[in-house]
Formats: sequence, C-alpha cells, structure tokens
Amino acid sequence: MNKIKSGVKPFVDCILARGGGAKLSCGKAFGLFKPLKTFVCNFFKGGLSKVDSEQNRQLTHNSSLSTVHSHAFTLAETLIVMGIIGVVAALTIPNVNKNTGRAEAVAKVKKIYAELNEAHNRATAVYGPVESWMGGDSNYNKRYFDRITEFMKLQKDCGTSTGCMNNAYKNYKDSSTENADKSPAAILANGWSFHIYDKWTRNNNCNADEGYQNVCGTVFVDIDGPNKGKNTLGIDYFYFLITKDGIKPYGGGTLWTDSGSYNVKERCFYQGFCTEWVIRNGNMDYIDTNHDAEDNAGICKHGTKAQLSTTVSSCK
Repeated sequence: MNKIKSGVKPFVDCILARGGGAKLSCGKAFGLFKPLKTFVCNFFKGGLSKVDSEQNRQLTHNSSLSTVHSHAFTLAETLIVMGIIGVVAALTIPNVNKNTGRAEAVAKVKKIYAELNEAHNRATAVYGPVESWMGGDSNYNKRYFDRITEFMKLQKDCGTSTGCMNNAYKNYKDSSTENADKSPAAILANGWSFHIYDKWTRNNNCNADEGYQNVCGTVFVDIDGPNKGKNTLGIDYFYFLITKDGIKPYGGGTLWTDSGSYNVKERCFYQGFCTEWVIRNGNMDYIDTNHDAEDNAGICKHGTKAQLSTTVSSCK
C-alpha cells in the first residue's frame, strides 16, 4: 500500500500540476507508475494554465477553448493508454494467478507434512515404536489411522467408509491409478483430506517387498479435499511414506537420485509422485516439463529447456 501511495502522489501531481502556473519538476520518482513518467510529464510539460486570477477569467471564449484543447486527452490518446493497460494485464495476470496458486499448493504440502509428522511423533510417544503397531493382524493401517488422528483436528472421520477422499487419483495423463476405496480416511479441520493406504506387504520390522526399507505404510493427501480440484498426482494429490523415523515425502522412492531404481525422473517427472520435490525445492516447476515419455520426462517446455534433476531445481 505504501508503494502504491508513493507512486500515485507524483503521478497525480504531474497531471494536476498547478493551479498557479508553477512548473512541476518531473524528476521525482514515480514508484510503481515509473513507466508512465515520460509520457505524462511530456504531455503536461509546463503545467496547466492558471485560472484563479481575474485576468485569466477574462480570456476570450476562443482562447479558453484553445487552452483546454491543447492540454486535454483526445479520445485516441485515451484509447491507446487503455489498450496498453489491457495488453499488460493480459500478459501478467495469468502468470500471477499461476504462480500464486502454486505457491499456495506448496505451502499446503509443507503444512500437512509438518502436521502428519507431529501427529506421528506424538502417537509413537504414547503407543511406542510404529513398527510394533503393524504386526499380528491385517488392521495395521486402521490402527495407525486411529492413533495419529487422536492428535489431529478433524472435520470428519470417515473411517473405512467413503466420503473423505475421491475414489481414485490420476497421473499426468489423466488415467486412473490406485483406488482409495475402503482405506481409513478423514477430512481435516481446514478442509484437506487424507487416507492411510497400503499396497505393500508389511511385517513387524516395517520392511516392504519392493526394495523399500523401514517403510511401514503410505499416506495420500488431497490438498483440495474430496470434492474439489483435479485429483491429480503432483498437482493436488500428494504421497507420503510412513517409516520408523516418521513421515517422509515420496518422490524418488527412499532414494533421491537421477538414476537407478525409483529415481526422481521416473517417479516425479513421468508419473507425478512429486511430494519430495515440493518439500525439497519449494516449487512445482515439474508441471511445466514433458511427461509423455520417460526418456524426456523433466525437460522444461519453455525458457531454458533445462532437464530438471537433483541439481537443477527450476525451469526459470
């Protein structure tokens, strides 16, 4: 607001330059209106004619009209200025909206990451190590859900019923993938939703069958809630791992590499599992990369055409 005020005052001063005939110094900084400085100051160079003296009030009708016409904006000039403003708005507003939306999504992912970890740590402080919850029966994901939600503010607890998560999420190509039905789920007080889902074999040591070590389960989060958004991985649907050491963001498996099994190129840039990328880099630039084939996944579509990786974190 202060920046706008500092720009508006000299802008108005230059247009309403004087009621007394004094010349305005247009050397003042125009703040946010600096691009209009040259145009306005040249247009009103010398200020407007003084009109408060008796002598000037006796100007002839023709002289008055001449003075007004010489300093007034013409229709063409007004339309040109409006056109310039419209073009600038059309170019900048979509980018501003896109960047704002992504910044909000990044903030949401980081917040739910912190909340899940806090609930996990508080639950393990009460009930013991998480791996001790996971054996003996097939209800370990429900047991985990019940224990961490004791320490979370919920709007709705769906348990294993439907209504808290969309039935299925999608990847970049909008093809249906995992089904979330019958996984214990809840809607948080802020409207976000999550469910505890498992597709790997677990045992008392929280070891998985796909090479993941110390992984006890998985958490899916929808930062738009069950009835909004695109339900798409890496956009509003994010994936976390439950481990012995707490909640971990998923993106390159339990690895963070550019090559080998479960690498970031395959998992994030091609498939959409980008939670780890968001937490580490604080952006969602992977959305602006190729996803059509694994070979060129992660190559920026615009700008530098860079290949995102563990060392290249932005398309800008």
